[in-house]
Amino acid sequence: MDDESDAEPEILVRTLLPAAPRDGGVVHVLVQLVAPPRPDYLVESHVLNRSPLRLGLVLDCSAGMTGKPFEEALQCIHHIVAGMEPSDQVALVLCRGEVEVPVPLQMAKTGYEKIVEAVADVEQEAVSPLFDGWLEGVRQLAQGESGTISRIVVFSDGYTADKDTSAGIENLCAEWLTKGISTSTVIVSSGGSHELMDRMARSGGGQQYSGYGVKDLCKGFDQEFALFNAMCWESISLTVRPSREVLSIDPLPPRHDPSAIRIHYSLADLRFGCESSFLFRLHVGPSNEEFRSLFYLQVRGSCDRHNCMHDTGGSGPEMENVDAETLATLPRDELVAEKLSGDFRELNY
Repeated sequence: MDDESDAEPEILVRTLLPAAPRDGGVVHVLVQLVAPPRPDYLVESHVLNRSPLRLGLVLDCSAGMTGKPFEEALQCIHHIVAGMEPSDQVALVLCRGEVEVPVPLQMAKTGYEKIVEAVADVEQEAVSPLFDGWLEGVRQLAQGESGTISRIVVFSDGYTADKDTSAGIENLCAEWLTKGISTSTVIVSSGGSHELMDRMARSGGGQQYSGYGVKDLCKGFDQEFALFNAMCWESISLTVRPSREVLSIDPLPPRHDPSAIRIHYSLADLRFGCESSFLFRLHVGPSNEEFRSLFYLQVRGSCDRHNCMHDTGGSGPEMENVDAETLATLPRDELVAEKLSGDFRELNY
């Protein structure tokens, strides 16, 4: 049998320039997790048959969902639940004037019939407590057994009755991702806060769907859930601790206070044969040292095949200190430059 290391991703650290500014300035860093192709021995031994899936379906019942958006959301929910396996579990949360749970977490076979019944005659409210609904979905999945794949799927037009919804939502989604519960979001109308829904999905390690018809949405769900069969690492977190010479650190795009002294960020699940990357920027002070290492990196992840955890860390690259004139003549790393010229979003492809 092949060594288990054949199934682990390679962690690469790249900088835009191969040296640090002696007089102080900015250093751009790209961290890549590159997963190998799925090893033959995992396929042959059927180790990658996915774990049971637990879904918390959160349905926005606000007035903005009336008509076509609501009908499309219901069609998607029917499609998702109908395609679940007997060992999977599902819960349904409705966000109306208050949060309701007509279908608590249960086996998908019985849950399907109850979900169809629960949404058959739902009336919309003016606004809905969407974030409270997400929290209830988390509570439902948190009751389940370990060794399962857990995901919240939020269907909404993006409007919400929650107060201060955006405050801390990114950290909460990321926190629950580290506990094994991820979040996907679906915007089923042209209005609402796409930014909020995007942030929930990005920090929650899931997918964000917007601007799709029912057929494309259903196809997207099929592909998303099928990918659980080919996961290399799950619940991935990345922590960057800067050295004392670093004045501040911020991810790109900025998601934290620029005065933050470290970054803790959750990455999307990594499939075999794919890559996940994260870009950040260090603001460094002057130094007369010939060389310096500017940060310590720690990456954690789990692989469901053996219910195991991986934890690896080490110092960043040792960089030569050079003056600004020399720095301007050095070649750039083209991949880092490409990421900087793009939309700065974390990639998983």
